[in-house]
Amino acid sequence: MLMFAARDGDVKKVRFLLENNASTDIRNGYGATALHFAASWGQRMIARLLLERGAYVNALDNSGKTPLMRVAANGDTKLVRVLLEHGAETSIRDAFGWNAERLAASAGHYKVFVTLQKHEHRRSTSSHGALRWSQRSSGVFSALNLRLSTTMKDAKPRSEVGTPFPASIDQLSNQPGSNGLLPLRTDPCHLQL
Repeated sequence: MLMFAARDGDVKKVRFLLENNASTDIRNGYGATALHFAASWGQRMIARLLLERGAYVNALDNSGKTPLMRVAANGDTKLVRVLLEHGAETSIRDAFGWNAERLAASAGHYKVFVTLQKHEHRRSTSSHGALRWSQRSSGVFSALNLRLSTTMKDAKPRSEVGTPFPASIDQLSNQPGSNGLLPLRTDPCHLQL
């Protein structure tokens, strides 16, 4: 019941369930918690309530996705900040090797992507140095720049080896109604470098 109340944004029901000792980290058959549901449906207030009651911010569902990854893919910058404030980890990768930054970039959520990059930059400069952050993120920035390019039909595939983003992001689509990109492939055997 908590998961459905979280999904629906029913603050009264969530509060009632939490006050009556509902577990914040109970999982459904796919490994998702109430926080995953709140994140997926953009329920900021519910996410805050769950986190204040001890919900595990970095819980993994069966596909290895965290609530932060779900929010990054959906583009809610404010909810991304809520999760980051409560210790959400940006470096966790799902079963396909994707992290929150990559999900945000592939979905075209520039503000979320930048928010995640700034958070990671603050963390890396305090503990690992700016050079490492710069090297790690340069391929992602290139892919995002291509994604946001106004001259998509003139873009050329990036063929550098070692970029953290698959070259398939560079493949353009001429399909009517397309966003200009073919879907990213998650199977590393199919990446076209």
